[in-house]
Formats: sequence, structure tokens, C-alpha cells
Amino acid sequence: MLKNVVLCLLALLYGYGHSYAAEGASTTIGQIDSLIKSKPHKAGKLIHNSLANLNRDTDKSKLIDLLIRKSELYYYQAKYDTALTIAWKVLYVSKKNNSDKIQEAYRILGNTYTHLYLSDSALYYFEKAYQMAVNQSAAKKLYYLQRLSIQHSENGSLSKALDYCITGIRIAEKTGKEHFVAIFNNRIGVIYQKQGNYNKAIQFYKNALNAYNELGDESGIALATSSVGSALMALKQYAEAKVYFDKAKEIYTIQNDPKGIAQMYDNLGMLAYRQNNLREAINLQQQALNLRAKNKNYGDLPQSYVALANSYLKLKRYDDALDLTREGIGITKKTGADVQLLTLFRQFYLIYKDLNYKDSALWYHEKYQVLKDSLDKLENDELIIRLQNIFDTERRELELIEIKKENELQNERLKYYRDLEAKDRIVKLLLTSIIVVLMVVAGLFASRYRIKSKANREISRKVKENELLLKELHHRVKNNLQFISSLFAIKSQKITDSEARQILDENLQKVRAMSLVHNLLNMNPQQDPNINLKSFIQGLANSLVLSLGLESSQLQLIYRWRRASFNMDSFNSIGLVLNEMITNSVKHCDNDDLTIKVSFYENERYKLIRYADNGPGLDRNFFAEDKQMGISLMKLLVEDIGGELKYHEPKDGESGIRISINIKKNSKNG
Repeated sequence: MLKNVVLCLLALLYGYGHSYAAEGASTTIGQIDSLIKSKPHKAGKLIHNSLANLNRDTDKSKLIDLLIRKSELYYYQAKYDTALTIAWKVLYVSKKNNSDKIQEAYRILGNTYTHLYLSDSALYYFEKAYQMAVNQSAAKKLYYLQRLSIQHSENGSLSKALDYCITGIRIAEKTGKEHFVAIFNNRIGVIYQKQGNYNKAIQFYKNALNAYNELGDESGIALATSSVGSALMALKQYAEAKVYFDKAKEIYTIQNDPKGIAQMYDNLGMLAYRQNNLREAINLQQQALNLRAKNKNYGDLPQSYVALANSYLKLKRYDDALDLTREGIGITKKTGADVQLLTLFRQFYLIYKDLNYKDSALWYHEKYQVLKDSLDKLENDELIIRLQNIFDTERRELELIEIKKENELQNERLKYYRDLEAKDRIVKLLLTSIIVVLMVVAGLFASRYRIKSKANREISRKVKENELLLKELHHRVKNNLQFISSLFAIKSQKITDSEARQILDENLQKVRAMSLVHNLLNMNPQQDPNINLKSFIQGLANSLVLSLGLESSQLQLIYRWRRASFNMDSFNSIGLVLNEMITNSVKHCDNDDLTIKVSFYENERYKLIRYADNGPGLDRNFFAEDKQMGISLMKLLVEDIGGELKYHEPKDGESGIRISINIKKNSKNG
């Protein structure tokens, strides 16, 4: 009886496994496409079984199709790194023989890099896909034109984005693709809104709205309606904006589109926030957050957390604002979207600044800068890696040809040596015996020598290793500072906005000041620190003169040094503060004969630094306010070394700035 039951169970298991394998073997690409978005788990199983039952050597076309679907599946599951890996595998398997499959891989790579906020890489692959689609259907060309317009708009290249939209409208009108006419009109509205031309933006949004109405596209109508509302909100026409947002929310509700509904709650919350109706704003923003969390829309959740935190911050409910920002950090770390972390770090900085927690505010401001620099470097590294991959591929092809030739020569050599070995076997045996004896003798001498020199060699190795490590450390720090300076300089040359360029130049000078500190720390430690500080300040001033485009005759620096010594640990803070002061003096003084006096001395209680110039000066209230980032930064740096920053009114008949830095001797740098 038991035997019969076991046999029945085995038969059932065999039949189930056989049918499941058969299902995988008979699966069509269309079945997988229909399940990727709606039932991703089942789609994944079908892809896995199909790949397991596939003969990869004979059916490469289906293999490539399955790999493309697998990459898309991971893309929709937000597993972007895995999606990238499989898309690269598609490119490798295709080997430039199947342009349609390669184009699909480029599309997936472009979309994936978009979600990873690597816009340069996304642009590269959309451009390659568009070039391959030039002679294909209008729908494909219009799709890639749309993606290129979005990427250039996100990159700030608004003129290029506008050109792609205009090209798209011409192709769409010529081929009768009215849906894309509406899409590109809406995109043009977005571009004009980014430029601050809200009236023109509303004009194109309404063009898109009319086109969507003619097509009967409810999703498009909701999108264009919401866009009109956002432009009206920017023009402070709040009543009209609310009408458009409510209408868009009604359409999304009928369509049961939770993402669209959440966005409208967010827009209405922002509208209430701008009208200082904070209670209503919090209620609407909370609804948006709940809806996004319920539907696992993690990509937009940080936006809700920041909006709510801003509202609580304006109400001075700091604990609620901090809790929401922490939750946003947790969600963002799960999704791996580092760009969204920038917004959340800045939110922490604003909250702690409002609380007057200077250390915490400075810490989060530094994290913000570090992450921003890291993302910029990552985008540059991605470009270098892509170019390196192209170079490596071409190099490997040449290497394979060389290896093939080398193998042929090696085979001929092996044949020759075999013939020679058959003739000279006895000679080889004798030579081998002699070599063995010599090796034994050499081994005995080597062993004796090793025993005698082992200790000395180990000591020498460790000394050299430590010296190399120290040199490598200094070299890498110097290279990193130089890299940051070069990156700021390159970005400054590319930026046309004078205010943005000025901010970049100021930051560049701060980095150069830190670089000078590092060079001082690498000097002879027996050298007088005060001489080092003098050289540092003079070098900093000379660097400033060059970076600000001045001639040496336009800026006169007078140094006074009376019985003062400073800890080298304080060089960085002193250098950055003086950098900020000298930059402000040059920036606010129109004279060609600017004179700056810097004095260093100490008394029984303080180490003192005095700074003065002959410029127009500053209002005392302006200096006392913390709204200016430069003044706030100087105060934080001076407080960090245990000092106090003071502003003094000039004497009667005199002009300019009078600032003193008093560092207590019992402080950590005193």
C-alpha cells in the first residue's frame, strides 16, 4: 500500500516538472511582454524556464529577445545595476549583427541611466539609438527625439531640447502622429517654464491640451491641465491654478491613477504652502505621501517628505520636520537615488540652521557638498569607463589575431622540438642531471644567504613600505585637491550665468586654500610654523590675485607680525576665513588701489588677527545677519578653532572694513 502511494507521488511530481518545462519551452515573447508590468514574478519564471530550455548555440535570436525582456523586467523592478549588466550582455551577444536588438539594448541603457541620474550616459545611448532609428518608423524616431529632449532639458541644455521638440513636431505633423504633436507641445511648455517665460509656457501647454482633447486622451488631458496649473502657480495666479489642479485630480481619480492623484495632492499642497495656509498644505502633502507609500512609489516619496518637512519647518515644529527628513533618507537609501539624497541633506541643513545648531548644520552642508562632488565625479568616471570599454574591445580583437598567429608559430615550434627531443634524448638527460646538481648547490648557498640576511631584508622592506605608503597618501590627497580644482575650473568655463560662475570661482579659491595648507603640512616639520603661515598667507593672496584677474599693482597687502605663533591645525580655518575676507574686499571695492592690512600678534589671553581694507565698508546690520552664506561660513570656521569674529566701525574720516579674530589660548587651537 505504502509502495503504491510513493509511486503515485513520484508520477505526479514528474508530470508537474515535465509540464512546467514544457511551458517554458513553448513560451512566446508576447506572453512575457504582457506579464512584465502586471505580473513581474510570473514573467521572471517564464524567462528563467525559457532560457533553461533554450539551445544557445543554435537559437541566438530568441536568446537575445529573452535577455532584452529580462533586462526590462529588472528595470521595471528598479534593479538598475542588474538591468545594466544584462543590457551589456545583449550588446555582446549581438556582436553588431542585429541592429534592431542592439537598438533595444541602447534604449534600455538610456532609460536605466536616466533613473540613475547619469544624464550624460543616458544621452549617449539615446543618441546612438536615434542614429540607428533614422531610417526606421516615425514612431521610433519620435520616441527617441522625446527622450533626447527630456535629457537635454534636465542637463540645462534648453536650446538643444527645444530643437529636438521642433524637429519632433515637424515629423509628427508630416506623418500624422497627432499624439506626439501634443507631447512635444507640452515639452516646449516645460522648457519655457524652466526659462521663467510662464506666459509662453501656458500657451504651449494649452496647445497640448487642445491636441489631447481632440484625441480623447484622458491621461494627456490630465498632464497638460496639471502643467497649466503649475505655470499659473508660478505667476501667483493661485485661484486659477487651483481650478486646473482640481480638474486634473478629478481625471486621475476617474482613471484610478494613484501616481497622478498623489502628484495633484502635492501640487495643491504647494499651492496652499505658498499662500501660507500651512495646515491645509500639511493635510494635502500627507495625503500625497500616504498614497505614494501605499502604492510603493518610492521614486517620488522623497519629494513628499521634503515638502512636508518644509511645512513643519515653517510652523517651527522642528521635531516633526526632522523625523520626516530622516524617513526620507531611509527610503532614498533603499532606492539608491543619490541625487534625491542631496535634497534631503539640504533639508537637514536648513532645519539645523533655523535651530541655530551650527555644528549639525555645517556637518550636513559638508555632506551635501561631498555627495554633490561625488555625483559629478561619478558622471565623469562613467564617460571614461565607456570610452575605455570601446578601446578595450578593439584592442582585444587585435590581440586575438596576434594570439592566433602566435599559436600557429607555437605549433611549428613544438613539432621541431619533439623531433629534436627524439634525437638528443641522452644529451638532455645528462644536461638535466648537471642542472639538478647545480640547482642543489645553488639552493644550499641561497638558503645560507637567506638565513643571514632575512632580518635585515624584513626591516628594510617595512621601512620602504611605510615610506611608500606615506608618499602615496600625500600624493593622493594632492591629486584629489587638484582634481577638485580642475573640475571647478572646467565647470566654471562652461557656465554662462555670471552669478553661478562667481560662486564656483569662490569655491575654487577655497579648495586652493586647502591645497596650500596641505603643501605646508608636507614641509619640513622642523621649520618655524610662523614662517610657514607667512608663506601660506602670501601664497593665498597671490593665488587670489591671479584667480580674480587682478594685477599685482591693484592690490597691496601689508603684513604685520608681532610675537604671534599659531598651531598648524588652525591653518585651514584661518586660510579659508582670510580667503573669504580678501575675496569680499576685492568684490565690493571698485578702487584700483585697494590696500589690505593683515596683522598677527598675541597677548596674555588671546592670539589676535586683525584685518582691514580701504574699501567702501559694510553696514553693521549686514555683518550681524546670518543670511549671507559667506559670513555664516566665516563665523562657523572661527568658532571651530575656539575663536570669535568681531566687526569694528572705522574711525571718523576712515572707510573700509575692520574685522578682528580673537582666539583664546586655552582653546583646542590656541
